[in-house]
Amino acid sequence: MGDTRPQLGFLQSISKEISRPIARDDRANVEYVPIQIVTGCVRTAIKIGKRKVDGIRDNSSWRHAATALALFADQSNLILDES
Repeated sequence: MGDTRPQLGFLQSISKEISRPIARDDRANVEYVPIQIVTGCVRTAIKIGKRKVDGIRDNSSWRHAATALALFADQSNLILDES
């Protein structure tokens, strides 16, 4: 197996970017675009073995030492209460 340091460095830079706080101003939607592109690629293109990735866990940009989760779910993953 080859040197995995470049890939790990790339993943760490993505992690840092995703966890970066975004200012709450008119540019907020524009600043989310790179995160949405990376997340979309992970959701559709990355597989572990034969399974797709179910989500991303990362450091929260809102709370220090907290964890943020982005779960990749659609309507087929929902269980609706019929009562």
